Amino acid sequence: MKNENKVTKRMVLEAIKAVAEKGDVDFGTVTAEDVYAYADTTLVQLDSKVAKAAENRAKKRAEGNDLQDKILAVLTDELQVLSEIADKLGDAELTNAKIAYRINALCKEGLAHKANVDMGEGRKLMGYAAGPAPVEE
Repeated sequence: MKNENKVTKRMVLEAIKAVAEKGDVDFGTVTAEDVYAYADTTLVQLDSKVAKAAENRAKKRAEGNDLQDKILAVLTDELQVLSEIADKLGDAELTNAKIAYRINALCKEGLAHKANVDMGEGRKLMGYAAGPAPVEE
């Protein structure tokens, strides 16, 4: 029978600590205190790693929100393609993919809209503008 509960590293380390606390560990040179101390130290390191990851996620989210605000400031009522928006932002580190991701998030929030822009010679690109999509009658 397959175990349906996912066993995490934290769960295993806590179980090891519980067994070591009872003193049921005898591996010759490794004592119950050694096992307990190792599990306890590893849990502290795991907590530190989780906290650092949460901090990094928050930092990246804040950077993304800043970028989203910059993009919204650049958008006008006229449709613009990604390359035009990237030129107006003037940041060489920004890729079209990063810009498109943020613009699509703005579109989902209703702060921007997108439509096809005819570039000539049968070539169409996606254009983006500020505000909700215009209603066609």
